[in-house]
Amino acid sequence: MIKIITVKETMIETEVTYMLAYGGKFFLIEHVKVIETPVYEYT
Repeated sequence: MIKIITVKETMIETEVTYMLAYGGKFFLIEHVKVIETPVYEYT
C-alpha cells in the first residue's frame, strides 16, 4: 500500500519598503509562499 503524505512548507519573505511619498513611513510587505511536497510512503 502506498500512502501519500503532503508536506506543506510556508515561506514568508519580508520586504521593507521605504516610501518617501507617504511621509517617510516604512511599509512591511510579506510574501507568503506555500510549497507542497508530496512524500510517498511504502507500507
